[in-house]
Amino acid sequence: MAYPQLDQAAASLSKLQRECDHFDSLAAVFELAGLITPIKSAISETWDDLTCIKDVWDTNVLCKVQFDAWKSTLWSDIRTDVMEEGAKNFVKEIKSLNKKVNGWGRALQAVSPELCVLYCLDHVRHNCLA
Repeated sequence: MAYPQLDQAAASLSKLQRECDHFDSLAAVFELAGLITPIKSAISETWDDLTCIKDVWDTNVLCKVQFDAWKSTLWSDIRTDVMEEGAKNFVKEIKSLNKKVNGWGRALQAVSPELCVLYCLDHVRHNCLA
């Protein structure tokens, strides 16, 4: 799981931000605030990236847990319509993540293969029961 690494990164970034805030107050005394601005911007952008990574990871874990639960469904209990709707909801959730994430290219990879399997499963199931 990536959560310990995300927590460690957040703790390190928080420490760095506190140090930056301290230097920012010193820079203001000496009228050098402009020197700290790029550093503060980089820290802010890093917080945004870390938040995006956590959102992607949360969504990935949610998808994995649901798909693993579906894998244990008995053949006679399979409801492909419910599974397909759930998978489509995951796609919508992934697409609603921060726009930065869309450029990363890997967010939809957790759901796409499962959707393909659901379409095939639906086809096979209907042909077997017909």
